[in-house]
Amino acid sequence: MRVHQTGYVANAPKRAYLMSSASSSGASFSVLNSSGSPVYSGTIGASQGSWGSFTHVYALDFDTVTTPGTYRISVIGSISATSPSFPIDTGANLYSTPLANRLAGPSSIGMTSAKAPR
Repeated sequence: MRVHQTGYVANAPKRAYLMSSASSSGASFSVLNSSGSPVYSGTIGASQGSWGSFTHVYALDFDTVTTPGTYRISVIGSISATSPSFPIDTGANLYSTPLANRLAGPSSIGMTSAKAPR
């Protein structure tokens, strides 16, 4: 399962991807809060195609989950899967640290000071 590593902005669209070698259309998924309680449930739709060794890729949309917190996605059906945890929060809270780290890094525009070999 693929989720956004930094997290999802509370009032923006939210999508994760279930990648599988077995069909999962019609199975259910739930978004679980940090206590493990479901806050949203949905049905997995049609496969969006394949990717690499995965013959089925499914989009899991959960836009209505807007309360800041830490969540996981759980799939129950012909296959079972659980995502890594991910946050939902404001854009400022989600992106301020990664942005600050990037700007404070060795090069804020992706260039290094190393000289080319002669």
